[in-house]
Amino acid sequence: MADLTCDPNGTIFAVGVQSKPARCGLRVVEVRASSLANAMQCAGSSGMLNSATEELYEIPNTPLRDFEMCLVSAGQGRRTTSVQAFEDFNAERCARWTRCGDDDPCSSVTHGACTP
Repeated sequence: MADLTCDPNGTIFAVGVQSKPARCGLRVVEVRASSLANAMQCAGSSGMLNSATEELYEIPNTPLRDFEMCLVSAGQGRRTTSVQAFEDFNAERCARWTRCGDDDPCSSVTHGACTP
């Protein structure tokens, strides 16, 4: 059963929800709609998003993935963390926004575990 039905005879599309502005992946919802464009429009206007903090990921049927990231900062040195996102670029942005602070900004954010 779909999380949201916009067209009872439609196809189920997986629509990603991410945080804004960090673009961390939050969840995937199933939307039954007549087309991909209708699924996105319907999900966006359904009230299922907190418009202040959430937005739809623009490419439906993209899985939410875990990304291991290596962060480097003056205060905490090198450390490995993981974030959830729908793509590589957003994983880097998510790590920067949620794991690097104004008081200890990251000088480097790269994919993969930190090497010793």
